[in-house]
Amino acid sequence: MTQDNILGSSISLQGISGQNVKILIDDVPVIGRMNGNLDLSQINLNNIERIEIIEGPLSSIYGTDALAGTINIITNKSNDSQRSINTYFETIGKYNIDFLLSNNIENQNITYQFGRNYFNGWIEGQEFNLIPTPQIADKKRFKSWKPKEQYINKIQHNLSQKNMTIYNYIDHFYEKITNLGPPKAPYFENAFDEYYHTNRINIGSNIKQSVDDNEVKILLAYNKYTRHKERFYNDLTTLSTNLVKDNSSQDTSSFNLFLAKVLISDEYKQNLQYQIGVEAQSESAKGDRIAKNFQKQSDYAIFSIIEYNPNDKTTIRPSARAIHNTNYNAPFIPSLNILIDFNNYKLRFGAAKGFRAPSLKELYLEFVDINHNIVGNSKLSAERSYNYHINNS
Repeated sequence: MTQDNILGSSISLQGISGQNVKILIDDVPVIGRMNGNLDLSQINLNNIERIEIIEGPLSSIYGTDALAGTINIITNKSNDSQRSINTYFETIGKYNIDFLLSNNIENQNITYQFGRNYFNGWIEGQEFNLIPTPQIADKKRFKSWKPKEQYINKIQHNLSQKNMTIYNYIDHFYEKITNLGPPKAPYFENAFDEYYHTNRINIGSNIKQSVDDNEVKILLAYNKYTRHKERFYNDLTTLSTNLVKDNSSQDTSSFNLFLAKVLISDEYKQNLQYQIGVEAQSESAKGDRIAKNFQKQSDYAIFSIIEYNPNDKTTIRPSARAIHNTNYNAPFIPSLNILIDFNNYKLRFGAAKGFRAPSLKELYLEFVDINHNIVGNSKLSAERSYNYHINNS
């Protein structure tokens, strides 16, 4: 784990970081990367059942970005009635509170979550205050670690019937990062202040239908990520502010993801199981720093996993994924894993191919002004990796 005072926290697996690590919530990719990384502090962990971490390529199952590893955060879908409240205080200026209300009516459950996380910022030599108080507009107004405020709202509905479960949710996240600039020489009566606003909206439905040993799972999701940057010229004597009219000082970027996935699982024989999946994704980017202010790409895939047990000590699991992308030539992704159980220890063999698709920013970013000349390359192709491992436990 690494921390950045504005971009937040990020993660690396097996020495590889950035867009090579796939992060999902209930099998839905998390969008909105800054400098290739996702700010993990923007993920709500108040009502989590478990977190699955898989090292190595898993592109045959989850597609692009699953090179170094995959992190899948599974939310709690319990039908139990709950009432809970949590508070957290830290002397560096952190004040967090969240609560959960859950009510169960027969075979239905409705849950509402709310959370507010506040960080007052930090600078070396800062005095401790139990409650944040107004500060003098001197050089100490510039914080090494920026003040941050977050609001989390989520409503989810669970419906359980004899052979079917339906899970629907609406999730909203808002974050404001404040970057107060130091007073400018020679009279130290003004400063440039920046504000970063982030909004995330996630809407989804997860449907499972079981018939004997068969299961059909339908996953539908819509994710929207918006980041808005503002820069103001602040008069520290009159407290008046003026928006800086400069293209590099103001920016709004918006990313949208539509996802539809169907999984069919079946136990054909006692020693043979398989899963077949079809997935369609459509991602779009909108903003002044995107070529033509709007770009879009779609991804269609079919994949399959087979688990074969020739005897009670050996498991063979091949998988493959075929992909069509509207913007680049996506590779065919195979993988093979073998597990041999010798009672006292287990021996594993694995060979997998992975890939990372170029992001819309890498393809179409256009940020050109007096200080910047950053232009994407629309001819980029997918990066490929090969992973082999042997281990025992």
